[in-house]
Amino acid sequence: MIRRAIAYSMVVMLTACATIPDSPASIDTQYQAANPARYPAQAIRQRHAGTSMLFIEIGADGLVHDVKIFQSSGYQELDQAAIAAAYMWRYKAAIISGHAVASYVHIPVNFHLNDTAPVWK
Repeated sequence: MIRRAIAYSMVVMLTACATIPDSPASIDTQYQAANPARYPAQAIRQRHAGTSMLFIEIGADGLVHDVKIFQSSGYQELDQAAIAAAYMWRYKAAIISGHAVASYVHIPVNFHLNDTAPVWK
């Protein structure tokens, strides 16, 4: 009888854990939009544009622990600006079985000039 009660309790606990949805780490997109990466003046003058793909380690606390370039924009100043911005943005930790855990995310940071962008000479 005790074994059945223990087995039943284990099944109930496992079922309860299975119903908690897991979620990946994510960036607060509203905060990111309000605090975009700064386009370096030198890159604007030289008409450099591109996308820096970042590989970001997010801790269980939601803080950035490390940022690396996964794919370069082709311009070091754009990649460095993307990394600096990534440390300033807010993130939500990944959730597994109801617990926050460290994880990784890939975030693209776009640097595109438009026809109205200032060009300093």
